[in-house]
Amino acid sequence: MDMHMCMCQAPTMAAAKRLVVLMEERDYVALQREAERAGRSMASIVREAVREKLEGRHVANDEERRAAAVELICGEHDPDFDWARVKRDLERRYG
Repeated sequence: MDMHMCMCQAPTMAAAKRLVVLMEERDYVALQREAERAGRSMASIVREAVREKLEGRHVANDEERRAAAVELICGEHDPDFDWARVKRDLERRYG
């Protein structure tokens, strides 16, 4: 079984810690492809996935935040629209 070592480090974060993760070939390749597709580092994707798992919620990326803003701005304007509820929903969903 081929294994890859992925060292994840956040040099711009204060008091960052280093983690070494051993991955199977298929997982490493999938992570590498996703990083290339998203234009992000593999480490940033791993950190985001860990945060999501530990916090039990979805951590939005920039693309998702932009889409939510466009949806909010360009959506139908209902006179009974509850902005407070929308804000709570957005904060819960996108942090």
